[in-house]
Amino acid sequence: MNYTKQLSDKFLALCKSVTAKRPKAVIDHILQYGFVTTEELKEKYGYNHPPRAARDVREHGIPLITFRVTGSDNRKIAAYKFGN
Repeated sequence: MNYTKQLSDKFLALCKSVTAKRPKAVIDHILQYGFVTTEELKEKYGYNHPPRAARDVREHGIPLITFRVTGSDNRKIAAYKFGN
């Protein structure tokens, strides 16, 4: 599912302006799926410290909301989606 239709053109331009690998991976995943979990960042993208990847996105001026979801091992893990 593609969530870009719900976002403003200005916000999408800001997202597309990020070229650094780690925050770009987070942004692209959220644009495609609506959110990304710390588990996905570890397993799919190989990031050992997923909160750092989320912080990189925030440092580029893109707001993220952190919320809790259940991981594959039934533990609560963090997930990130775009904020206001």
